Amino acid sequence: VYRRLRGDVKFTADEIGVIAHRYKISLDNILGYSGVANSIKMRSELPIIKTDGSLSLNYVVERLPMLEKFISTPGCQIGGIVNALPRVFTNEYPGLMRFMLFKWAHYGSDKAQYRNFETTLIPDNIKAASLAENKMIKQIENTFFIWNERVLHNTVADIKYFQSIELIKPEDIQRLKENLVDMLDYFYICTKHSAFPETGKKFSLYLSSINIDSSILYTMSENKPGILI
Repeated sequence: VYRRLRGDVKFTADEIGVIAHRYKISLDNILGYSGVANSIKMRSELPIIKTDGSLSLNYVVERLPMLEKFISTPGCQIGGIVNALPRVFTNEYPGLMRFMLFKWAHYGSDKAQYRNFETTLIPDNIKAASLAENKMIKQIENTFFIWNERVLHNTVADIKYFQSIELIKPEDIQRLKENLVDMLDYFYICTKHSAFPETGKKFSLYLSSINIDSSILYTMSENKPGILI
């Protein structure tokens, strides 16, 4: 913290988002940006920690109408450069989706329900919305991602860490392993054919040999410029 306050280490985008949300700070005002005509507002997709310490996951449901409209636009595409597994890749795997939320909540919330993996539960409406989102993404004309080559290594390291401090039970570890294997098998099929097998829509995935410090996602179409999400 002190190194950040001194300016020796920069705050990450995630940390800035949490601070701004907690203290109701407008980043536009801080930067002196008043906006321009026809500017597009951007909303963070972080699982926001509410004032009572619980997770606010309603953004998953709220974005569905926007995504449904987006996939009907000509030339629509989504992509990004990532250093961690994006949520769009874990939606179909209950254990992985739950683990990603558990990891976020473990560090960002003091609620007892997030202290171990077993008690971190995802509401049924969020599960349904996540699966619906996943189906919509597979209908996007072009999906393009560049991964840090250590994305999977870091995910496994995170799982091992929580196992070492006994916050994840052995049976849950086994399910996470199965989810990871299933996900890799699915990616193999997608990359082999450069398309989602369910829809035939274009899919590209590359591993970067250059370290990627943070994740940036975007959407764009023929009618609209790229929008960071």
